[in-house]
Amino acid sequence: MLKELLIYIDATGDFSSKNLAKKFNISEYLAEEYKLKLVSMGYIQKVQGSCTSEMCKSCGCGCSGKVLNGTINWEITGKGKESLKKS
Repeated sequence: MLKELLIYIDATGDFSSKNLAKKFNISEYLAEEYKLKLVSMGYIQKVQGSCTSEMCKSCGCGCSGKVLNGTINWEITGKGKESLKKS
């Protein structure tokens, strides 16, 4: 199941536990557990702080001058990409 999740994430860029749960017909809790397992295996990682005040110069969301949310994005690591090549 972990390999299938990784393949799906790579193909779609969708790391959402809610969407993974729907796609694979599992609970959101289990999807989150699988993501944590992929993290512990070194296949995916969180990338924090993707939203910066520099980005606000061209952003129309109206948040400039406010405290930015601590956004968390995900990425597939080099190890994860190597694993996908073996598929």
